[in-house]
This record gives sequence, C-alpha cells and structure tokens, in this order.
Amino acid sequence: MDENTLYELLQGIEWKDLELKESRDKVPEYAYETVSAFLNTEGGHIILGVNDNHEITGIIDADQVQNAFIGELQNPARFGSPIYFEDYLKSHEDKNILIFYIPEAQRQNKPVYVKTKRKGRVAFIRKGGGDYQCNHEDLNRLINDSKQERPDSQILDLNIDTCFDDNAIKWYRHRYDNKGGNRSLDHLSNNDFLCELGLAVEHDSHLHPTLAALLLFGKTALIRQLMPRPIVDCFHYGFAEDHANTGERWIKRTTCEFNMVQSWQAIVDWYNSFAEVPFTIDRESGQRIESPPDFIAFRESVINLLSHQDFTDHTRWPRIENFSDLTRFWNPGDAFVNADRLLEPGAKEVRNPTIVRALRDIGFSEQSGWGLREVYRNWHELGRVPPKLINNKAEKSFELKLDRKILMSEQQILLQAQIGINLSSNEADAFANLCAAGETRLTISELRAALGLNGADTHKIVKRLIVQGVAFQPNDSVVELSEHLKPLREQLFGDDSDKSEEPETDDSDLSTEQVGTPVPDLSTEQVEPLTHLTDKQRMLLQYCDVPRPMTDIMTHLNIGSRGYFKEKHLDPLLQHELLVMTNPNPKASNQQYVITDAGVALKEAMAKDEQ
Repeated sequence: MDENTLYELLQGIEWKDLELKESRDKVPEYAYETVSAFLNTEGGHIILGVNDNHEITGIIDADQVQNAFIGELQNPARFGSPIYFEDYLKSHEDKNILIFYIPEAQRQNKPVYVKTKRKGRVAFIRKGGGDYQCNHEDLNRLINDSKQERPDSQILDLNIDTCFDDNAIKWYRHRYDNKGGNRSLDHLSNNDFLCELGLAVEHDSHLHPTLAALLLFGKTALIRQLMPRPIVDCFHYGFAEDHANTGERWIKRTTCEFNMVQSWQAIVDWYNSFAEVPFTIDRESGQRIESPPDFIAFRESVINLLSHQDFTDHTRWPRIENFSDLTRFWNPGDAFVNADRLLEPGAKEVRNPTIVRALRDIGFSEQSGWGLREVYRNWHELGRVPPKLINNKAEKSFELKLDRKILMSEQQILLQAQIGINLSSNEADAFANLCAAGETRLTISELRAALGLNGADTHKIVKRLIVQGVAFQPNDSVVELSEHLKPLREQLFGDDSDKSEEPETDDSDLSTEQVGTPVPDLSTEQVEPLTHLTDKQRMLLQYCDVPRPMTDIMTHLNIGSRGYFKEKHLDPLLQHELLVMTNPNPKASNQQYVITDAGVALKEAMAKDEQ
C-alpha cells in the first residue's frame, strides 16, 4: 500500500469498508466481529493504531500485535477455516500502524461465523459503520445464496401437463421462433420444447417442471401457492421522489401475482398509461409498435428486476416506483459481484441463470448478466444524468434509479463556461457526469458505462480532464473533480430554492446612464459566479442568434433602463462568454451582440429542460 492510498483511507469516514481500532498493545476482541462482518458483506480495511478521531496513536509492539491478529485469522477454532487477508505495516512520525484488508468471502463460503467470548459462535454483517449480529432472516439469505445449485433449477413435483398457462407458453414460443439465431423447435410439443431449453427435467422416469418454468409460465393459482408475495408491485405517483413520505396516494398501481410472462404484459400496460410517448406492444409477438425514447432502459430494468430477484425471500418483493422526476427499481437480492464489476463487459454469475437464459433466448436481455450497460447507453443517448446503482450486500437488495434530469443542464453549461475549459463533446459529457455525481467522484467503470465507450477511450478522456486541471485520480480506478471546483459546483448544483428569479423593477428610475456611455473593459474585472439565468437573459440568448444592437435588444425585452439592463442582464453574459461583442472595441458605435458556442449549448440545454 502506497502513501496516497493510506492517506485516502485515513481521510475517509469510518463506514462500511473501514474500521479504526486504537489497539496500542493488543487486538481488541471485537475486531474479530468486524472481520466476520467484512467477510459476509463487501470486505474492508481494519486499521490498528488509529483512534476514532483519525489520530495516529501508534502500536507499542507492532510485531506482537500483528502476530496475534494473524494467528487468530488462521485459527480454525476462531473462524472455522483460515481467512485470506492482506497486511501492511506503516510508520508515521515514529508511530507504527497496522493495516489489514479483509476481502469479501465467496458466496459459497458464507455465512462466516466467528467464535467470540461474549456471544459464542455467531456471524456478523456490516451496516454503515457498525457490525451487527446476523438475525434469522440475514442467515437464511446468506445460506440460500451459498448453495451451488441455483434455486430456479429446482425440480418441482408437479404434473407438467396441467401446471402451465397455455397462452403464456404460446406467447413465449412465438417470440422464440421469430428471434434470429434460434434453432427451429416449432415441431416439438410444449413439453418437449421446455425440455429442450432446460426448463423441464426428466426425473424418476417422468418429466417435471423446474421452478424457472413455473415462474415463467405457471398458472396463477400455482404461482400464488408457491410465492406468498407478489412477483412485483408497480406504483405511479404524480409527484417527485422527495415528496414520497408526505402521505399522498399513488395514481395507478399494478400488483403482479401471476407468472412472469403475464407480469411483463401487465407492467407494459401500467407503463403505457403514463409513458412520455404513447406506444403499443403486440401482445402476441411482444414487439413494440411505437416506443417511448426510454423504452430500452425501461425494458432492461424491468427484465433485470423480474429475473434477478431472490425468489426464496418470501418477506420482501420487488417494487417499481415511477415519480415525476425518476423511476426507481428495487429488488430483494443483491448482485453476486460489486456494482462496479456489473458495469464491466463480459458474463457474470447471476442469481437465476435458467430464467436469465430463457429470457435471453427471446431477446429480452441483450447483455449477459444484468443488462445494465444497455440501460446506461439508452440514458446517455437521452442526454440524462447517469443511472444510480445501490448494491446493498448488508440488506441483500439491489436498487436502480433512472433520474430524468438533463446532463448538460443550464447549471452544467454555466459551470463549463465560467471555468473556461475547452472540451470535446465526449470530454464535456465526462466532466458533466463527474459534476452530476453526488460525491463528485466516479469509478472508471461507471464513467465508461455512462459514456458508452471502451476502456482505452475512457482513459484518454480522463487524462484530458486531468491535463485541463478539472479532475484528478486518487487511484487508478477512480476519477474525482478537482478540489478548487467543488465550491463552484456546490453553488451551481445546490438547493434550487435560492435561485428564484429576481423580480424585475421599474427600469426607468434605476439609471441615468446615457446611450453613449462606454462599456467597461471586462478582461480584468473580477467575475462573480453565474449561478442561474434571469428570464430576461434567457430571452436575450434566444434573440441574439444573429448580431443585434443594444437598442434592439432592450426594445425586444421591453426594458427602458440601459444601466439596469447592462448590470443585471447583459454584462454577466459577456463576462461568462455566453454572449460576445462583434467589435473588439467596447466603445464602437456599431457595436452588436451575438451568442457564442457556449451560449448555443446553453440554449439547447434549456430547450431539452422544457420538453
């Protein structure tokens, strides 16, 4: 571990992947609870010799403490089997600290129990900055996930001739036959067709359905017996997400307690009732006839939610919540890999591989695994801020949020204009993604998915942002907004409540400046950040698509006071290079004003925001 990595760790907060222990002369007993919690959740660092205030207190005998801790990590009586770890000894001002990295255990090895003096043999999970003993439900979820055979391949003792909905199988077979690349199976009976796809299995000389087959095509009565909770619950609200706890009722709700084919059709009907652009789906073929612009993201998100949920969890069920500003998909069951790995190309281990394969056979999951790259690509094409993923391994849940905010927003254009950077389109998008991130940092995988680019091109863009002085890399996998830009970003992207339109005053009494008064030289003037545009400035940018003299602009905007107009509306646009003078001499009698490229980009952002 290098000094930069250590410094970043010590600067962070004690949270889900960091635990600080003072431990001057011995390892505290509760440190082993943290080891169990890290193994059962997402892994993390334990630092010995640093107190809760992030002050380096040091370890008196580093060798003794290190040997004692490693001995317990390798002691079968403590953890059942030896624990893999990485350890580092660092010195700072003659004070020694020990750093242990405990990676997440493989799902097959969970739950990892620890023998403690206080509680005996127990297992822990990490939530926030604390270690919590697993309750009965936590243990069941870990144990179910640890099984080598996935639940959806379970063979059911049901009569295969009577357990399926014929219309659901007919719908599926129609899609299968019409998808290019599939071998012809139209000559087979339904039972033989399911057997060919691995959805039915011969057992004890009889053909039996798998759990995957029943979930996909089963009759409603059997689904309700098997699943004492909905397959998915859908809510459409008429307000933004931050008003969700005000007690306002949903506008339209659809609860799906039937097979996945019927659930998909019901979700399409639900979505169709409020989609941005009306569309219809051929219920026989599943082909969309007219689709809204975000249909790909919607489709992949729904299919991921349906196919990757934990069907062994009968206490929680998926929810799709559509608010006026975003759509939220919540699922019981976390991804087996971390969120960053989900965004990388290639196949991943999935929770329900039989169901995922069956849906891919009809073109319902274009990417292997979670299909999240398709979601990111569609969202990027729409010019929106990147989706947000929360893969919560402690709660064993997965959440995807599709925010409808425009990426190149008015604030974003104002920010890029004010700091005077010259970026290509992809570089500007990368910078905008960085500014849109809640923590002003992104992993390279997140940025790559957001831009829809390959790894090499993404790294080139990151290097360009670093050269421009607007970003830096604390490590190889992360890019972060430069510190000097964070206050300006906060001003522009903070609470919109302080950005209300300043009321126009009676212009005629505000200034006695005469028409011939020269425009001040703005080149050396200190420029205050421009955090929002007035309505008059918006009108001005729209009007000055061709050069206009000041008198024409004032007449168009219905403003009588030249001084007030210049101070409140014109000069800020000139200072921030959204508008430019046609004559370099500010005193020229033929002076006119025209919009710049940055101003054009801002106009486009405003137009998208109004749609």
